[in-house]
This record gives sequence, C-alpha cells and structure tokens, in this order.
Amino acid sequence: MKTTTTVGQIKTPKTVNEFRQNLKRYFYGCGKNALYVKPENGVARAIPIASISSLNDIYRLTGSGFGGDGSSPCIIPLINFDMDEVADYMDANELYFNAWGFFGDEYKVYNKEKSSKVQRKVKNPQWFSLDNQILREFYVKVLGEFAGYSVLEQEVA
Repeated sequence: MKTTTTVGQIKTPKTVNEFRQNLKRYFYGCGKNALYVKPENGVARAIPIASISSLNDIYRLTGSGFGGDGSSPCIIPLINFDMDEVADYMDANELYFNAWGFFGDEYKVYNKEKSSKVQRKVKNPQWFSLDNQILREFYVKVLGEFAGYSVLEQEVA
C-alpha cells in the first residue's frame, strides 16, 4: 500500500470539511479525530479536529497568538524535512528571506488516511510553529485559505 503522496496531488481545501480532512491525513494526530498541538512553552495535547475550522482556531484554543500570549503553537506535518535541503534550495535559487518553491508539486508527504502506522515512517518528526516562514508554503498548499496565508503574499515576499 502506497503511504506517500506528493504536494501536487493534494487537493487544496475549499471547505472546512476538506480542511479538516487534510489535517487528519497530513499531520500527526491522536487517532483519526484529533491533532497533536504543542504550545510554544507548554505540553503537547490532542485537540479535536472537529473544533478546528482554521489554524486561527488553534491559536484561540491554546491561548496564543495576538489574542493570547503572543507565541505560536506547533504542529507536526507528516514529512521528512531536512533543513540542509532547504538551504541548498535557497542558495541555488538565490533566495534570502524565504524558501518559496521548496514544497513543489513533487515534494513527498505521508498520508495517514492510508494507514495509521504511517506516522512511524517520518524519520525525524519535528514540531513546526504555525507561523514558520519555511513551512508557510506547505501550509498554504495543504490547508488552503484556512492556513491564514495567501499565495499572493508569499510570491511578492
């Protein structure tokens, strides 16, 4: 059974239900109905996906962001991420302030929908903040407008 997909094969969500399905499929969770979230200075916990309609809800539920303590909570995408590859990409493309384009259509993502054991295939699971500049492109492509970022603002940056 194939447990990976590519960013280009992921349907960018247009509805809250599609957004929630992508949270279930492409991010670490607790079972099929909860997402692991770690506040910046706190202990990780499972948040019911049914209570998340956008990444802004994660800020609200953790008491973080502009309306809370100013921090950014973290989630774990199901990817094998290597910062050295990002640095090489940025150097090759003369990028200095972002890595837009790194998560191209061929970038591999594990799909938890295929097997709950797929989380074990991520070699080095890493927490990434919701405002991580490198992961923003991934969030936009996988979570769409529900990520809180627009493609236009990234292409201009």
